[in-house]
Amino acid sequence: MNLKERIERAVQEVIEKEGFELVELAVSDRGHKTLVRVYADRPRGGISIDECARLSQKLADWFDLENVFERAYILEVSSPGLDRPLVSRRDFERKIGRTVRVWFTENGGTREAAGALVSVSDDGVFLETEEGEKKFPFETILKGKEIL
Repeated sequence: MNLKERIERAVQEVIEKEGFELVELAVSDRGHKTLVRVYADRPRGGISIDECARLSQKLADWFDLENVFERAYILEVSSPGLDRPLVSRRDFERKIGRTVRVWFTENGGTREAAGALVSVSDDGVFLETEEGEKKFPFETILKGKEIL
């Protein structure tokens, strides 16, 4: 298991134990330090600054206890933000009942559609658009975004 996989497994475990979910993890080199960016959220959205600080402390404690890094590191824990793209099933599930825009491929081109996110299934999302309810299979969706 490489360093990033080891970090991801540990971060996932700590975050889930605290009742949150890992949205994104980025590990990169910054000169003589390793930068670890963790984006976490609640399953239905909304993580506070205090909760991010608590997760940061728990992760830093684990990194130090397990001596994960051979050199100094920078750890950033934050929410993914309001305008983050929707790419996974979980991202879309979090936005059920809200208005979203999806960019998708169709006939070799890129199109977009907007509407109320009605439901999410194993193979796609259902939007109530001006033309009625439409299904967008996950394999055609490039990204989505909540319309605020």
